[in-house]
Amino acid sequence: MGRYQKLLFLAMMPFGFFFAFVYFVQMFIAATPQQHWCRVPEMEHLDVDIRRNLTAVHVDGVWDRCLTYRANWSEVLETMTAPHPSTPTQRCENGWEFQLGDIPYHTVISERGWVCEYAGFGPLAQAVFFAGSFVGGIFFGWLADTFGRVPALVGTNMMGCIGGVASIFTTGLWDFAFCRFLVGMAYDSCFMMMYILVLEYVGPRHRTWVANMSIALFFGGGCLVLPWLAVWIADWRTLLLATSLPMLAVLAAPLVVPESARWLSSRGRVNQAVKVLKRFERVNGTKIPQDVMDEFIVASRQTRQENESITALFRSGPLRRMMLCMVVVYMGCALIFDGLVRMSEGLGLDFFITFTLASATEIPSVTLLALILDRYGRRMLTVGPLSIAGALTLIASAVPKVSKAASSLRENSKQHRLTSVSRNPPSVVSNYGTLLREYGVQRGHPVVHGVAADESPGVRLLAHTRQRVRRHRRVTVHCLLGAGVGSTATDTAGFLRGGRGRVWHNVTRDARAAHAADHRRRGAASASALAVRQT
Repeated sequence: MGRYQKLLFLAMMPFGFFFAFVYFVQMFIAATPQQHWCRVPEMEHLDVDIRRNLTAVHVDGVWDRCLTYRANWSEVLETMTAPHPSTPTQRCENGWEFQLGDIPYHTVISERGWVCEYAGFGPLAQAVFFAGSFVGGIFFGWLADTFGRVPALVGTNMMGCIGGVASIFTTGLWDFAFCRFLVGMAYDSCFMMMYILVLEYVGPRHRTWVANMSIALFFGGGCLVLPWLAVWIADWRTLLLATSLPMLAVLAAPLVVPESARWLSSRGRVNQAVKVLKRFERVNGTKIPQDVMDEFIVASRQTRQENESITALFRSGPLRRMMLCMVVVYMGCALIFDGLVRMSEGLGLDFFITFTLASATEIPSVTLLALILDRYGRRMLTVGPLSIAGALTLIASAVPKVSKAASSLRENSKQHRLTSVSRNPPSVVSNYGTLLREYGVQRGHPVVHGVAADESPGVRLLAHTRQRVRRHRRVTVHCLLGAGVGSTATDTAGFLRGGRGRVWHNVTRDARAAHAADHRRRGAASASALAVRQT
């Protein structure tokens, strides 16, 4: 791997952090303090513990968080005695008081009273975020196809920056949800555009390492930094600023990130594509053989421009089946990853430590994936972890409540470790042709994840309503469904051809024909890949 490729790998770091911040920051700006009770204006001059003891309804040793007594509070103040348990109760008419212990700062939830009968507002805003990722995946995919990968990279990060900063100035649910929709449009694409570009310029020998270690180190590192950044800042508005404004650094991307040579050649801009390859020669101190460069130029000028669309993934039976398998498998991965990480808020342990431990599994799991992916194949490393994660989730639903917190943390960490192995997009779409693979990751990844993850706020809402068995079973069903469908998928051509106990004829005749036709139709892309490999 040349010097320029190494520099591009390092250039992925800020985008990996942006990816983690866009993805998870709402957990920290919309976390719900578990200790809250009805606010009674007449009692506000009293000590916090006395206020709660006098006003909160006590049921079976637990303070009710959503009800208070319908009492004469002047009399209660005179006697300093809580109303009799038979006193009628009512909802919190004057809002809530929050004890800032488990969450040491006010969040949008505590500031705007989105608890009890309004507890669905937070998950609703998160669902709108994922709806934005669905729209953003389609829009920025079109933008990348039409204007290039670098403009799309700039556009998606700017969208995330604008949406994040605008969230600070919202006052209600719908303006907040709209701003989260804008941030959702940046989700995934803010990293995937850079991811696709870098992988294009990395040869097959190093592609597995670059594809996986970029996620392990940069996305995983962002996940580890975020909870403690939130604790240190201790203000949800400032946290949004700290995680949104750095995305402006993308404005420098056109100066350091090369445009896709394949995209340029497919649009007939051969001279610009050659300039990109010459830049690789200059930085790497290597020389592309003249015959390879000539082949690239001739192939680029002879290859007819084709506008790829989602229909390109359904032209042949094998690719169509692979696409459908990818959708089901990735929906299972997305739901278990999103659902479990969002349920960590209600485990009963320190929210920030729990999130850190769960996120820390990302780094060793994806590193493990990079080590064993080419040895054991994509299918085994998709089906196995999904099956085990589903089984562990089902077991977690039966853990007695007295030991729920410790057991849930243990199972949660295991499940994150396992699902992280199977959630990496290159593991799923490697059977696509060059341009179809880019199209599948670029549009399919955020769209499918957006659809699946839209259900994870619902899983979180079930956590708030204590429907523990139901939420675990929902995740289990998706895991096992994904594992079942994934077991029917064909492994990658390169792995089957590699000879580790597998034979190349396991790939169907139709699949081989589809790949051959795809490569013939895209001679410029193949020539570009060969030229880059020489650098």
